[in-house]
Amino acid sequence: QPQPEQPSLAASAPCRCGPHEGEVRVLAWHVAAPRQLTVPLPPPLHGLRRALEQLALQRIGMAAVLRAVPELLLCQPCTLAAVAGRLRERGLLRASQSALHLLQRHQTAFCLHPASAPQTVCYRGSASARASASA
Repeated sequence: QPQPEQPSLAASAPCRCGPHEGEVRVLAWHVAAPRQLTVPLPPPLHGLRRALEQLALQRIGMAAVLRAVPELLLCQPCTLAAVAGRLRERGLLRASQSALHLLQRHQTAFCLHPASAPQTVCYRGSASARASASA
């Protein structure tokens, strides 16, 4: 399995969450598995697939996201596309699934900027949450 690319610094972005108030540098890296459309299915099978995907998303916890994207543990803002790509690489998301839905389930832990059309993800968890996720 190829090693993930090292993150690079993208443009500065304003952030009002966690310990990194003000202008911060946003991390980005190459996305090996971009989001893809799924093959259309007959309505009953589409409904079943949708229900199974939602159930699978509910089982993904905050600690699994932080293990997949350790840069977030450092309270370093990352691009949403890069986070989604890493989650797909680790098998937490299928190519057709949205990382936004997963991150919105953990609103107390992750901050999405801008709120209207998120492009950046920040982790705003506590030190104890960071320790449990890295264990």
